[in-house]
Amino acid sequence: MRQAIVPVLVLVLVTGCASQAERPSASLSQIGLLADADTPMAPDLTGRAAPAGVRSPVESPTSPVTEEDIRRALAEGRDARSRGLTYPVRIVAIEIVPGESSVEARPLGSADLEPLRKAMGDDRLVAGIETIPTLFLPVHADLATLRYQAARFGADVLLLVTRGTNQYDHVNGWAFLYPTVLGLFVAPGQTLEVWTAAEAALVHVADGRPMAVVEADAREDTQLLLLADEDVPERELFEDSQRNLLGRLGERLGQEMVELKARSELSAR
Repeated sequence: MRQAIVPVLVLVLVTGCASQAERPSASLSQIGLLADADTPMAPDLTGRAAPAGVRSPVESPTSPVTEEDIRRALAEGRDARSRGLTYPVRIVAIEIVPGESSVEARPLGSADLEPLRKAMGDDRLVAGIETIPTLFLPVHADLATLRYQAARFGADVLLLVTRGTNQYDHVNGWAFLYPTVLGLFVAPGQTLEVWTAAEAALVHVADGRPMAVVEADAREDTQLLLLADEDVPERELFEDSQRNLLGRLGERLGQEMVELKARSELSAR
């Protein structure tokens, strides 16, 4: 028995352990936001009725947002565009975070907005990409409320983003040096891997129409010494993965914007 174990142990140390990483889940369709303000919300997975669309906590949180509220907010900011868009468009980006019993909306930070702006930076398509401060976001997110706030902030398009991240660490082939004292200090036998994925939807603020839905993912890894402090490389790896993820997401959104503009110009002829 011992003779059978030794070759297996040697093989593991030489080749390392294979990554068990799985693509994280990131789906807006599972959240169920894409309904208009006047449509009753379906019960959630717990069987309880989903919360009605409400304003942010500083604005009558018990008063539901209606389609009329959204139309009024658009008209007050500037002339409402009922169906078509005039390019370049203004976009507000919000991250959607599903919870156990509700859905939370969060502003995207500057580190997240930067790769999106860079990838979607065609001045003929996008006039700007901003976010909505936490103060004006609802406690329980729904599409009507987010459209209402987007209209108040002068946006033509609402960009909803949801993402997920899986992180793994495993032994790689350098671990065969671990039995030596020198190997403990110089052999990068630990592999840290981050796999992140996102889904995004472009929503017409004026009528709640989903214009495009795209997906992207990013997978990054780094090798570490066994006795190394993992905090710094782990944070840097996570930041790199998020930057690459949002850059790829922005590229695909930019491609969709090109097609949307082309179809709009074709239908206008």
